[in-house]
Amino acid sequence: LAERFRVGTVDASEVARQFGLGSKNQPIVNTAILGAFAQFSGLVSLDSHLDAHRSDYFAAIRASIGRAYEPGYDATPFVLFFLGAITGAADHLLARLRGLGEVQVKVRRDVIDGALPPAMLDALAYAFINRSLRAGEYRKVTGRTAPTTTRDLATAARLGYLVPEGSTRDRWYRLGPRLLETPAPGEPGDPREELPRSSTHATDLFPGCVSSVTSEMRRLGDLSSPVS
Repeated sequence: LAERFRVGTVDASEVARQFGLGSKNQPIVNTAILGAFAQFSGLVSLDSHLDAHRSDYFAAIRASIGRAYEPGYDATPFVLFFLGAITGAADHLLARLRGLGEVQVKVRRDVIDGALPPAMLDALAYAFINRSLRAGEYRKVTGRTAPTTTRDLATAARLGYLVPEGSTRDRWYRLGPRLLETPAPGEPGDPREELPRSSTHATDLFPGCVSSVTSEMRRLGDLSSPVS
């Protein structure tokens, strides 16, 4: 398993006991597991959530320490806020994953009908997560050759999944109407707001994310077996 996926472990019961989550005999482990997932995967962005709720963040601090810091203060208001922030960030991730599932089902139909090559299952999932796609990224994700990549991307553009931008040498693809009709919380819905992205992607933070998710969905029967 470790050869295919990043594997991490956490003693959630001990963490819960140390921070007083639940009782000593019945610790609440879900919160500890969620926090560990956020730290390990990089998929749940607490920073983004805290930035969006900055006034609540400082209000929780003031409620905990009062006007002046003194040892022994009651941190309950801040702990409750922080737990809510973790939950909110995780809810955002789950919403994005639901959207990814909808995209995969849509693409799968076109793959089964022969309108799209099977490689597009992973490639369009990658594009949906990162909000753009380049030819080099497509080859990296799918292993396709350069000539086949050009043909595949042209097909995806013709079907409305992608929209080409830029000259041939610097071309990149923003999301087309077929992908934009699937909700993606926190992302712009107007294609004109999309910008090319070529440095750090969400999938770079969690290697194997796209293939892991699609593999699991196939295992559950939501997607057909991959075709080479």
